[in-house]
Amino acid sequence: MEVPAVATTEQINVDLPLGNQATFALRKVIANIKRETPVLHYPSSGLSDKDIKGSLCNYGISGDGVAVWGAGTSFLGSWRTEFGEIFYETLSNKNLNIAGDPRDLLGNENAVSSAEYHIGAVVTEIRDNICHAHHWWDGRPLYTYSGEIYMDVEWTVFSNLQRREVLKTRTAGYYKQAEPTKNGKILMMHETFARYRELNGKKRIYRLSLSARNARRIGAKFRPCHCRKGHKRKKERTS
Repeated sequence: MEVPAVATTEQINVDLPLGNQATFALRKVIANIKRETPVLHYPSSGLSDKDIKGSLCNYGISGDGVAVWGAGTSFLGSWRTEFGEIFYETLSNKNLNIAGDPRDLLGNENAVSSAEYHIGAVVTEIRDNICHAHHWWDGRPLYTYSGEIYMDVEWTVFSNLQRREVLKTRTAGYYKQAEPTKNGKILMMHETFARYRELNGKKRIYRLSLSARNARRIGAKFRPCHCRKGHKRKKERTS
């Protein structure tokens, strides 16, 4: 299965204090892939990339093994799951203000629900070349996996303040798992998800954060007017 290359894009250095930034929270990650679409490929001849290791790769498979997507649209995770932890850690390390700290056992729910921006992710494509390692002596399966994976994701950013979508963007992620490991298949998906946030969308997220900060700094709100007809409503500055 062909796994496309993914180019690295420009990284943005966020130097604003967290208190001056908008807050972002991951709400949901789903997959929207047509049922019966091939997503995992187990080539009987092994993987062409020599950096990917594994003894007797896919031994015993006649031809090329393929696993298809069987769930259609399905829930993959949220801020409470490992996807949420990856999202939080990756973007927090870039100095973005992310709600949903996995270390905060009590305040997460309120912090996430009150975040200024909610983010949803839809996985629209998965291409995965897998090496299932077998024992070099007797060929028994070891159930350890290495390989490479490509995923395409559509991101939606929803403004809680404006109650509308403010951004839609697509990103592609790639990850190579060189050494066979027991949880290799799910590890590859998680690592690819982490690389989405590192590789793309930073400029737009950064601008949204700036916009929210400026709105809080210079925005004005109206108080209810209990005045005579013809009088203008008074304006009140917010700090």
